[in-house]
Amino acid sequence: MKKYWVFVLGVLLAFGLTGCASQKTAKTALSSKDAFTANQYGMATITGKTNPNYIIQADGTQKTTADSKGKFTFQYILVGSSKKKLTLSAIKSVTSKSTKKSKTIYVEPNAKTKQQAESSRAASESEKAVSKHDESALADNYTAFQTELTDTISGSDGTLKDIKVAAIKDNVPNSVTFILDDSIYTASKSDQDMVARSSYSAVKRLSNKYGYDMPIVYIKDESGDTIAKTNFMHTKMNLKD
Repeated sequence: MKKYWVFVLGVLLAFGLTGCASQKTAKTALSSKDAFTANQYGMATITGKTNPNYIIQADGTQKTTADSKGKFTFQYILVGSSKKKLTLSAIKSVTSKSTKKSKTIYVEPNAKTKQQAESSRAASESEKAVSKHDESALADNYTAFQTELTDTISGSDGTLKDIKVAAIKDNVPNSVTFILDDSIYTASKSDQDMVARSSYSAVKRLSNKYGYDMPIVYIKDESGDTIAKTNFMHTKMNLKD
């Protein structure tokens, strides 16, 4: 009888241990390459192996589920031309965090995409360099334009008091105003016309020299009254009536 109870106890213990073992969760496995290369359209195929039917995540977003043998595959779209770092994870279910296992992988652009990106960057840098050069040249030309116009004051016998140049963006002259002493206001029409035509010719010559469109030209006295102004097309001077 004693032997019988020993036998029964042994059987119960054996079934109990087997039951505990069957309830124990298998350790999570996760393997894949460390880096994947996208095609010319930015699409990379991510593959690997984990436990059967485990959920696969990339940066916390569910991507696919492993098959019955633990194999998985999913597509990842790489945006831009820079290498992307991803956290690849396998987990039994979204609620069983203790089963989660992760590794770092990288998705890289292919050689053609890298080459195109490099060419684009080089072109952009070149355009910036040309733009800076052009801006400097415009500034230099504008200064020279003003200087040469101002030099005409010294040869005016004191009649020409000042020259004001107004510019629009990019150092391009929009208008030129010649300020003469008040005697111009009472001068004869022929004298006023001669001054106007002479001033217009000076501005026209320098505009052609520095590649500017003809700006508006004003002739004014020291009080600010307009004596003459270019017409609508800026092709000649019109005296004030």
